[in-house]
Amino acid sequence: MDKVQSLENIKKKYPNEWVLLGNPLILHDKVSKGLLLFHHEDKKTVLLFAQNAIADYDMVKVLFTGEASKSVRLLPRHTPTP
Repeated sequence: MDKVQSLENIKKKYPNEWVLLGNPLILHDKVSKGLLLFHHEDKKTVLLFAQNAIADYDMVKVLFTGEASKSVRLLPRHTPTP
């Protein structure tokens, strides 16, 4: 896992898994490729691994390679007002 890969390739290799990418390339507000650092079916496992890995990269992203479940509700990020 030591070379930059396209997100399309990562999705094919690791379907329905959470992936941690180092220094991802973002084009038009979407990740197009990155250095695959870790992958696992459990998000918490990936996030625990990420805690130790983030210091070595300018940016990291955690992404799910599958489709979002219809039972999952995505809520907008709350920004507290002063």
